[in-house]
Amino acid sequence: MLLLGVARCIARHSWEHPEGMATAFSAGMYVQERLTAAQQATANETAERVKADAQEAAKRAQLEARTERRFVDMLVHSDYEGWRTHLGERLTASGKERLTESEDK
Repeated sequence: MLLLGVARCIARHSWEHPEGMATAFSAGMYVQERLTAAQQATANETAERVKADAQEAAKRAQLEARTERRFVDMLVHSDYEGWRTHLGERLTASGKERLTESEDK
């Protein structure tokens, strides 16, 4: 805002002096460049912040997935024999159903 005020002041006084027009133009260009640079810096900071947040979310998701896999592995292996027996019963029942279906055809 200070730069914009300085540029306005220079522009106001430039009408009184012919060489002031060039000074006012230069000051205006300088202010425009500074404002553009500030906007670009803000956009870059925002983009970096969003990128960092996305990377953090991805790491968190990977950690949660890894933790979930470990939890499932722990549950399965804690009662592995029971799980195996249950799976065998399900496979046997499924196989009997298939045999019954094929005999009906």
